[in-house]
Amino acid sequence: MNGRLLATAAVTALALLGWWAAHLNGGGVEAGEMRPLSNYRVEALPERLPELWQLQLHQALAAAPEVELLGPDAPLVAARVLKDLPWIDPESVEARLRLPEGIELDFQPRVLGVAVLDQGRLVPVSLDGTVLPEGLETRHLGFLARVPAEREDSLPAEGGRVADPLIQEALRAVYEFDAVRELLGGNLVAIDRQPGYPDHAPGVPPALAFVTREGCRLHWGRSDASRDPRGVPAELKAQRLVAVMRAYPGLQGLAHVMLDLPRVRLLDPSGAELPLPDVLR
Repeated sequence: MNGRLLATAAVTALALLGWWAAHLNGGGVEAGEMRPLSNYRVEALPERLPELWQLQLHQALAAAPEVELLGPDAPLVAARVLKDLPWIDPESVEARLRLPEGIELDFQPRVLGVAVLDQGRLVPVSLDGTVLPEGLETRHLGFLARVPAEREDSLPAEGGRVADPLIQEALRAVYEFDAVRELLGGNLVAIDRQPGYPDHAPGVPPALAFVTREGCRLHWGRSDASRDPRGVPAELKAQRLVAVMRAYPGLQGLAHVMLDLPRVRLLDPSGAELPLPDVLR
């Protein structure tokens, strides 16, 4: 299963709001009838949904207002209860009447993106750049690429959208990161600013480095999504990496693998240049 998804497309979370009121009324629905949305039942939740997020869901539903069940705004009011939760994808929320029980809601969590290392703690950020609440298990956070917070204001408050250029470009590159991690048998843990790339180029995405557990930096450059006119396509960078791995199994002895240049360069920990495989010369 894709570790970025807390629920597959086939898993839907449902909340039936006003269900108890419907049964107390004998199942009938009258025009103008008010229903407390705080009376609800949850029919299904994603199996891997963090407990703290589940608690936020129940607290939001328990505090939901009354609505006129047959009123035109009732589904919108019910949907807003879930759209205000930062870990729910607001575009996925669907609200519809399910008479006589009440209003049925479908939703899915946001897709996980990266884990930002901020003052010693890992903060999850969704693929669309939203700062997510705490509560993800270590195995979920460990799956995500770590990205350093370069400034104190790199992250907004929970539920806010990141504007930090490094984090934004890392999010655009996450699926390229996943593909490279698979090539390396899982041995890839972080996305960082490429060494030597300035941090004061407004409006220009920073060039990235993918980092292995041993600290070897794969100079990846910008993501394909950034449409760098001078960039090397991700597919070609991956082919170059495969050729390097054949000559240097496990990337042993390498500190820098420069895949985004017109010609690949390999450096050892001392900065000395190493010979290229014949296919890359």
